[in-house]
This record gives sequence, C-alpha cells and structure tokens, in this order.
Amino acid sequence: MSIKEDRISELPDSILVNEILSRLSTKCALRTTILSKRWRWLWTNVPALKFSHTSYTVSGLDKAKATLFMNYVDVVLLRHQTSNLRSFKLVCDGTIAKSLVYSWISTVAHPNKLHELYVDFSELEHYVIPSSVYRCRSLKVLSLSFWWSVFKPPITSVSLPSLASLELHCANFVDENLTQQFISSLPALERLVLRECYFYNHHELVISGPSLKVLTLSKACFKPNELGNWRIKVCAPKLDQLYCQTDKLPREYILDVPVLQHVWIHPEKWDNSISTKEGVRGTACDLLKQIAHVKKLGIHADLLMVLPHEDLLNRLPTFTNLTCLLVLQHCWGRDLLSILRIMPNLEDLRVHASSADDMTLHIGEMLPSCFESKIKIFQCIYEGLPGDLHMIDFLLCNIAAFEIIEIVDEEFLSHPIKIVKLGRHSFIPHRPLCLLDLLLLV
Repeated sequence: MSIKEDRISELPDSILVNEILSRLSTKCALRTTILSKRWRWLWTNVPALKFSHTSYTVSGLDKAKATLFMNYVDVVLLRHQTSNLRSFKLVCDGTIAKSLVYSWISTVAHPNKLHELYVDFSELEHYVIPSSVYRCRSLKVLSLSFWWSVFKPPITSVSLPSLASLELHCANFVDENLTQQFISSLPALERLVLRECYFYNHHELVISGPSLKVLTLSKACFKPNELGNWRIKVCAPKLDQLYCQTDKLPREYILDVPVLQHVWIHPEKWDNSISTKEGVRGTACDLLKQIAHVKKLGIHADLLMVLPHEDLLNRLPTFTNLTCLLVLQHCWGRDLLSILRIMPNLEDLRVHASSADDMTLHIGEMLPSCFESKIKIFQCIYEGLPGDLHMIDFLLCNIAAFEIIEIVDEEFLSHPIKIVKLGRHSFIPHRPLCLLDLLLLV
C-alpha cells in the first residue's frame, strides 16, 4: 500500500508558522512536534504565546498544578526564539512566584520586537512591572490587570513611541504629576482604558494626548469626599469617544475636545444636600456646555434633574448635532421634556421609565420639536410601575415619526419587546396603555 504524500509539510516555514501554528493555542502548537522531524522546532518561531493558569480547583488549592505551570512556561520560553515573538499573553493567580513572572515578562519584552503584551496578575499583590516594558519601543498594545498594585512607571526612562492602546485594571495611581507625565509621554496613544483604578492622592486628573481617540474611565475611584476637591481635565484634539464613570461627581470637568462625538458621563453618587446643590448645578451646566457639539450622549439623569427648567432653556446652548440620547437611571417626565427642547434633531431616544405622572403638557406648552419629525427610535426600560406606562403612552401618542420602539423589561434586559412601526394608527390604542397592550403590539 502506497503512503500518501504529506503535502502540508512541504509548505514553506513562513506559511506553516504564520498561517497554521499561529492560529493554534500554545499547547496545540507544541503538540505538533510529534508529527515529524520537520515540525519539531517550527513552534519555536510562532509569533504569539498565550499562557493561562489557576491553581484553584473545586477541592481547593492545587500547589502541584502551580509547579507544573511554572515549569511549563520556563521550558517554552527557554526553547522559543523569543526574538521573533510579537504577542505575549499571561494570566496567572497568586500561587505563581512573583520572581518568575518578572523574569518571564523581562524575557519577552524585547525593545524592538514585541508588539502586544497582555498580563493579568490580578491575584498577585504588590506586583511591580519590569522596567524593560516601559522601554519596549515596538510595543503597540499594553494591557495590565493588577491587584491594587501601585502603578509607578520610571518616568525618566519611559520610551513607548509606538504604543497605540493602553488598558490598566485595578491600578493604584499615587502621584498626580506622575500620572499626567506618563500619559502625556505616549505620543501615539489612541485608546486609553482605566478600569476600577484608584486615584487616592489626586485632586486633579489630567489626561492629554495628541493622538487620543478613545478614553474610558470605568469605575474610577477618587479620595476626596466633598464636592469641590478635585476635577477632571481632558485635552485631546482628536478624541472621538469619552466614557467617564467615577465614584463621585468632580467639582469641574475641563474638556478641550473639539471633535468629540460620543459621550457617556455617569458619576455614581455625590453630596446633593442644600449646601452643595448650587455647586452641583454649576458643574452640570458647565459640563453640558462643553459637550453641546456631540452626536451621541449618555448622561446620568440626576445631572439633568438638578438643573431648573429655566436653566435648561436659558443657560444651555442648543444641542444641534445630537442624534442619540441615553438617559441613565430614572428621569422625571417634566425634566425629560425640558431637556428635549434643546435637542431639535434627536433621532434616537433611550430612557429609563419612571414615575412619570407629571409628563403632561401645560396649557400653551409646545412639544419638543424633535417629536414632530425626527425621533425614529425609542427605547425604555420598563419596571411595571404605573408611571412607566404613563411615560410610554405619552411618548407613543406624541412622537410622530417613530419607526422602532423597544420596551425592555428590567428583569429581562437581554430580551426586549421590539415594536416595528407598520403605520402610526395601525396599532396605537386610543386609551392609556397597559401591559396587555404592549404584549399585543409584538
């Protein structure tokens, strides 16, 4: 019986490595060494290595498993041609020796070779990044997950001219000047993501970058407890998207972002007592003035509700470019109508329904102009309260041009009731809506 020709093994090394082995996991790539002598060392040239480990099992801590993992990574890095490595990913728990993790990262962080580095040591306490990472001139993507470790880069030796994406999770920033200097030292940075980071010694967070296009501050925590103690300042001439979720409302937002298009602002809480109410109003008003040119806006309802209706009409500019509005958390009907009056071109409205029995027009009061011909998409989160149906009924009966409506049950956010308009008068009832009406509209 004739042996079939192995045509795959006849392919050039570059194809075998870059088109076949590079698409496999590191373990699977290693298993190809048994195929033939030709394959024995091919894996040592794969451009990406990925290692993931946890020593915790259903029965508890498995120290032997941790030892096997450490030996495995040691052997792979010893035999791999790390000078050809372009991407390295490591996920490990607190059972792995810090000295080994430090050694592994130092080994792969070639100054002019590595393009992507992803490290998750979120269970290693007080871990320090090797200084070689900050001198990796070829690095384009850097993602680090900490366990509240102090993030203190050697600012005098940072050289990351190619870094386009930086993501830090659970980092503890301890020096506001160092934070500002580090971020501003990244000339090619286009995407900055800071998730659950602490800024305990910061009274001002300054983020600037000539190339920055996407900025995400997710669950950022600041030390000051009173309004007026800190501020956020962003200077980014190319910034397109801003997502800002902080644990407290800052005293001030200073935004130099001329081409910003997408904004999401969500302070989780603030002191809304009488003594600080004017301060909150001032912060909210100044913020809205600075983002009046955006196309998409997601904003906490309290930042709108704290403003008197006359402020909305007299102190704020018209949001001429705004086409999509997402109101986070509950918003009273009167406040919603007031804010919509300065958004004449709104096409997509997404709100959290509330006790909106006040959502009625007073004598001589006009509907927002966007109700007449602009709003085509309407979505609201429904909790089953009487006020929810009142808001839905009011909007259904007064939005003239809508095409798609989504009523989202709060308990089933992933399964919205979607209503596609077939004709305005084909299904809208001539009486207040009830839950049965909504079900009949599906």
